[in-house]
Amino acid sequence: MQNKIFLLDTLLYFDIFNYPLTLNEFHTFLIGKRISKRNLKESIRQERFIEAREGLYYLKGKKNIVEQRIFRDVISREKRKIAEDVVKWLAWFPSIQSIALSGSVACNNAKEEDDIDLFIITSPNTMWITRFFVYSFLKITGKMRGKKQKNNLFCPNMFLSFDSLEINQKNIYTASEILHLVPLLDKNSSFSCFLTINSWVTNFFPNTRIRRVELKKQIPIEMCL
Repeated sequence: MQNKIFLLDTLLYFDIFNYPLTLNEFHTFLIGKRISKRNLKESIRQERFIEAREGLYYLKGKKNIVEQRIFRDVISREKRKIAEDVVKWLAWFPSIQSIALSGSVACNNAKEEDDIDLFIITSPNTMWITRFFVYSFLKITGKMRGKKQKNNLFCPNMFLSFDSLEINQKNIYTASEILHLVPLLDKNSSFSCFLTINSWVTNFFPNTRIRRVELKKQIPIEMCL
């Protein structure tokens, strides 16, 4: 009973996105409560407002979102394969330190017509030139999303410089977006540094485990150039 409010808050939040949760996701994204997975499972069993199907948990009466998620999971995995092929080419840009999937594809909740969002970390002092080259590459190869065409096309919608990795908007939505990022390229542990610097996400999701790196031993700046 004492965990009811935390369970309800979590399911209500993800219900906004029509997103039922696996047990692992329920544990990772449980809002505001540190709890073992075993105790979480027992707490879920005691609550009548929670239903489960196909290993997915959701608010009672919302079983229709289960089939939707399963279908979108398949679509997202197909889009991920497309992204992996493009990232192999982008990895040749020396100023790109990390590339991760973000948005609906990273959450395995993409619709067929969705584009593929990319989160990119650049070397210090190269963010704008890197952005220019990434946009140019995607446009030249016909893989840049447009106003009307976006299915399986790319939207590099967030660039960060390695020397400025902290996210200023510290809210539950941003925290969820960060934890859903799927790194496809990680040079010099830059993505791990990003997570370490933004470990404030655990204030919202205390069951989250972040492998922290020692920032005092960061890679020399010249290795990023």
